[in-house]
Amino acid sequence: MKIAYEDAIKLIEHGDVLLFQGSGTISWLIKTYNYGEYSHAAIIDNSDSIPMCCEMKEFKGGRCVSLKSQVDKVGTEIKKIDVFRPLYKISYEAVEYNNGEYETVKKTKTMTNGVKNNIVRRMLEITGSDYGWKSIWKIAKHYLPFLRLVKPKTKDVTESELHICSSAVSFCLRTEFEDPVPYLPDYMVTPSDLSRSPLLKYMFTIEK
Repeated sequence: MKIAYEDAIKLIEHGDVLLFQGSGTISWLIKTYNYGEYSHAAIIDNSDSIPMCCEMKEFKGGRCVSLKSQVDKVGTEIKKIDVFRPLYKISYEAVEYNNGEYETVKKTKTMTNGVKNNIVRRMLEITGSDYGWKSIWKIAKHYLPFLRLVKPKTKDVTESELHICSSAVSFCLRTEFEDPVPYLPDYMVTPSDLSRSPLLKYMFTIEK
């Protein structure tokens, strides 16, 4: 569903995830190698009157820019901007050790306003940091002959790692709510991985 920017800002929520389809060469490479249509990811800070796009940008690092400034690029640098929203509530079973024995218990997590604030706060803490070019190399080497045979780590990376756009979004969601892409470390998560995540639901596409 395509919605004009003036109407979209009435529907967009704090902590929503933006997935971009870029039109340049770098965007084409990202989309091709992660088997999807998205090349960039960001989180919305809607705490003020102007919706802000918080992101990790190549050659710029962590930053916050107005959503309007990105929507204005649709049709030139950007093909489209899709809005995804974390699920309001998730339930799952877990095994716990209680009173000397193991038992299966049901867990529930709810996306409250407090959780949304924590997700955005995590993203804001990343702004000003350098772009994670090291992570780009880690991803790229798994597509190269022989190097791709090296088994990648399956656990999430530490909080001190520098991020790329999608790893920053994954990190914020994982630490404050739930891992959007289980069994894949943050640094390996691509924008298209986020689009396929069961934790995120497509809402609408923003037009000029």
